[in-house]
Amino acid sequence: MYWHEVDRWLTVLRGCLVSAIYRKTLTLDLRQTTTGASVALMSTDVEKAMLGFRWLHEAISSLTIIPLALCMLYFQVGLAFLAPLFVLGVCTYAASHLSVTIVKRQKVWLQETQKRVHFTSSVISSMRGVKMMGLVPSITQRIEALRDIENKAGLKWRLNITIGVFLSSLGSEGSKWFTFILFAIIFYAKHRSGNDTQGLNINILFTSLAILNITLQKLHIMIQSIPSLMNSFGCIVRIEEFLMAETKSDNRLQHERRSQISSGESNFTDLTPEPADQSPRDIPLRQFHRTQVDATRPLIEVTQVTAGWSREEKILNDISVDFFAGQISIIIGTVGCGKSTLLQTLLGETTVHEGFVNVHGPLNSIAYCAQTPWLVNKSIRDNIVGMSLFDVDWYKEVIRCCALLEDLKLYDKGDRTLVGSKGVTLSGGQKQRIALARAVYSKKPIMILDDIFSGLDTITEERIFMRLFGADGLLRRNRVTIILATHAVHRLPHADQIIVMNKTGSIQSRGSWKALSSDSDFIEVLRDAAKREISESSHHDGINDDQELPHEVTPYADDDARTQATIDDISRKTGDIAVYKHYFKAVGSRHSIIFACLLLVESALWCTLTVWLNKWSSDPDPTRTPFYMGIYTLLVFSFLGSLTLWIWHCCRYPMTISAQNLHSWQLSTMMKGEMSYFSSTDVGVTTNRFSQDLVLVDTELPLALTNCVESALLVVGLIGISLVATAWIALTLPFLVLSFYYLQRFYLRTSRQIRLLDIEAKSPLYTHFQETLSGVATIRAFSWEKDFNDESEKLLSVSQKPYYYLTTVQRWLALVLDMIVTVLAFIIALIAVQLRHSLNPGYIGLALLNTMSVGEMLKVCIIYYTNLETSLGAIARMRNFSKSVPQEDDIECDLPTPEWPETGHIVFDEISASHKSDSETVLRNINLNIKAGKKVGICGRSGSGKSSLVATLLRLLEVKNGAISIDGVNITGIPINTLRGRLNVLSQEPFFLPGTVRENLAFAKVSTQDTNKLGDEDLLTVLTKVGLEEKVLSWQGGLDADFDPEGSLSHGERQLFCLARAMLKPSNIVILDEFTSSVDIETDNKMQQILRQHFSGKTILTVAHRLSTIIDYDQVIVLDKGSIIETGKPSDLLLQAGSAFKTLYEIYEKSSS
Repeated sequence: MYWHEVDRWLTVLRGCLVSAIYRKTLTLDLRQTTTGASVALMSTDVEKAMLGFRWLHEAISSLTIIPLALCMLYFQVGLAFLAPLFVLGVCTYAASHLSVTIVKRQKVWLQETQKRVHFTSSVISSMRGVKMMGLVPSITQRIEALRDIENKAGLKWRLNITIGVFLSSLGSEGSKWFTFILFAIIFYAKHRSGNDTQGLNINILFTSLAILNITLQKLHIMIQSIPSLMNSFGCIVRIEEFLMAETKSDNRLQHERRSQISSGESNFTDLTPEPADQSPRDIPLRQFHRTQVDATRPLIEVTQVTAGWSREEKILNDISVDFFAGQISIIIGTVGCGKSTLLQTLLGETTVHEGFVNVHGPLNSIAYCAQTPWLVNKSIRDNIVGMSLFDVDWYKEVIRCCALLEDLKLYDKGDRTLVGSKGVTLSGGQKQRIALARAVYSKKPIMILDDIFSGLDTITEERIFMRLFGADGLLRRNRVTIILATHAVHRLPHADQIIVMNKTGSIQSRGSWKALSSDSDFIEVLRDAAKREISESSHHDGINDDQELPHEVTPYADDDARTQATIDDISRKTGDIAVYKHYFKAVGSRHSIIFACLLLVESALWCTLTVWLNKWSSDPDPTRTPFYMGIYTLLVFSFLGSLTLWIWHCCRYPMTISAQNLHSWQLSTMMKGEMSYFSSTDVGVTTNRFSQDLVLVDTELPLALTNCVESALLVVGLIGISLVATAWIALTLPFLVLSFYYLQRFYLRTSRQIRLLDIEAKSPLYTHFQETLSGVATIRAFSWEKDFNDESEKLLSVSQKPYYYLTTVQRWLALVLDMIVTVLAFIIALIAVQLRHSLNPGYIGLALLNTMSVGEMLKVCIIYYTNLETSLGAIARMRNFSKSVPQEDDIECDLPTPEWPETGHIVFDEISASHKSDSETVLRNINLNIKAGKKVGICGRSGSGKSSLVATLLRLLEVKNGAISIDGVNITGIPINTLRGRLNVLSQEPFFLPGTVRENLAFAKVSTQDTNKLGDEDLLTVLTKVGLEEKVLSWQGGLDADFDPEGSLSHGERQLFCLARAMLKPSNIVILDEFTSSVDIETDNKMQQILRQHFSGKTILTVAHRLSTIIDYDQVIVLDKGSIIETGKPSDLLLQAGSAFKTLYEIYEKSSS
């Protein structure tokens, strides 16, 4: 009952800690969310804290039991009872000092683990970028280096644990040794002096041993628990530091309540008028979130605001602007001028140094769409509906207005298709439209939108804008307040208010379209805008207002089936000898043999100790006392030496080597995995292989293995000693065998399954944590903190159940084992009474004493065997991970010359490709001949196959038919990472990894054959060309500063940083995948100038967003539904009647006019 209550307490404590960490995560400053600290605390620190706190109450109770036991010992051995006090005092003193070192080294180890897990998680989330840039070998080396540093830190901690084990064993066997040696010395001294005193006999021996076992067991728990408890307190301190860290402060004022108090009556108006007469295509609109505001006041007031992302940083300077209800306000400006920062200030995410932001209405009335779309790994419908209630009619209207009908037809499951981690299965435009649909669906009266049109083609953008923001648009009709930051300046005539920001973070001009038309500065901006060509698009794809969803939309329950789909049934198989072979293969045969030999010696010496004491107590000759003392001393210290050597070897070699090998094997599997795996698997599931599973491999598995094997050998030895006492004890063996057979049959099967459920139930919780970290600004903007916290509580509750059930079945095991030992002791006692005249009393006493030890050893053996089997579940998952993850087809072949590709001549010959071998074809019969040094533009609407075309060139898709050659070399004959490393890729989504500015710039270099190191001058030169040198040097540390792109750079500046990185990479083929889609005109012009100058003479493939960027190209390719519908020189196509490219250009002219 006591242990059951302890388990209940630990379960509650675990739930409280995880829940507190998640709630704190929801309040973090945006800059703190990039560290991944909360995931590491939840996955590692909480689990390690529970391991130590399990023994907290036992350690405290030992302080009351030990004095009573020592008092009883005094009546047996006299003053020798002080011996264990002295030995244990020395051991406790040493252990207390050791624990300080252990805590420090564990803290370092945990920090290194956190760094590795965070970096690995970032790589998993950005795997597409890693592969496209050919960084797999270098990133693999870096993760391996982080793992090596982690293992070295862990080794130092383990070696301290070895000393701890030695002190614990010294306190146990050393106390017995010193007690009997001191007793013998006193006895021998009295005997030499002629005093007739009683020496060591059977009664004294076994009574003393029984008392010492009780005493030492409690002392052992107390001493050994000190390092564990210190580790646990260290984890709690880390969690406390996280929970006490500074939270985000919302500097916004909510004026509604104050105005109501100060004025008895106010002129309030409802943001939601009664619905007007509806056209046939309209649905019965539900009212938007009803919010009353004072009609005479702005809805949001920004007054003389100076703000930034920290107390030291100022990005916005003296901003004053008002936003009125029902109006559309459009914010424009150059890259890095503070547009996104202004929007984040309206959301309360930045630090306001001066001025104030006043919101006339509840703060939960805002919907937000970030510049980088935030999606969770659920279905398309779940992402759109979010935390709102499902309304079929409203949902259909939102889908239509956001132009998602045609996209949903592409998927067999329609809107029930999983989007993958970070929306990896979707194109950039699709992700942006789904995020926009979520904002619209929420029916919030205020919408803050950050560059939502950046990834859309012209036709899609036009439809969405008119359906939502046009004169008869959905949001216009419902008088929703729109605040939009964009580079789409051709939409300015539709705005009620235009805000132009300059590079200093100030407002350059503000007013209506009509009022600003006479502003010379504004006219200059428009002149620059006139140079902009409208986005590319395919021909009209037939989408019309009357189209329906591809399948009937019906509400459905979001159950755990998708979570269970990630659980591999193979890992549930038990007793698989192949799993043991896999682990010992990681250990190595030589160290496995040494491990076994040292263990046998240590176990044999331990069993010999009591046998020798029995022999000593049976000898009545006091003159032989020195002889027995000498042999006993030799045996004790031989045992301590062999134990210490065994533990040291285990920590130094098997643990460290297996940890490194197992990590390396599954890391290699992951890095060579096909993109289809990452697009269909939760980041949390894969991260779990490198976090929770490796924690088991590093800590629980070695501990379970050593304790299980050692206790099993000791049980055999103790039973053997008992059989020496009397062969009648052999009668109990069938009882023992049957009992243990059925015990393991019921217990092991159940506990192993529960442990697997315990581990696997944590993956959704990890995923939820990671998704919350990446989207915390969106969650707070929608005021969904409570909803996400509730979802976290549900996932936590699911993970708590197997955790609690596991401890419960362990308590059942302890109860059954105690009952078995009781029966066994009764049988031995009965035999001793019935055969008391024919049995050696010493061996009978030894048998009874061993029975007590056998019970404890059996309990330890079965518990640790279960832990071993369930910990080996991690090995089974790793082993299956290596087998199940589809690997990229990368055959061994000769490397091309270091100069390849020498010219950059690319040929596509009848190429058809798909994401997976059994999936639908996304490219069909592609034939292209791209001459060396030519510039080729690729056009098409979202989902037409533009990105798939360049992905095929990078071998990210599976080619079903045809061949691709570069400079006459078939790319399937080139090592896949060599191929990607020799091409220069700039993608739509900026790609960064945790590290310094220097490291993120140097990624480009490490993927090539160029061995020349990059100096500061090289890095600063490219940063100067893209205009980021001054900003980078302003950071503390400069090039060696910790790089936080989310908090330090705007989206456009992040793209410029990626361009600077690409400039460091020598390659004759450059691939631009909608690279300039999220930047303003000035930045786009700068990028185009750099591309023309720096990459002159290179073969350039551009997936174009703006036709102005490719109008002077040598060739343009128009794609639709995975096929080439037109190709040729842009100037020639513009002269052809019926040309798809000409149609796009005419749409541009019409829109720009």
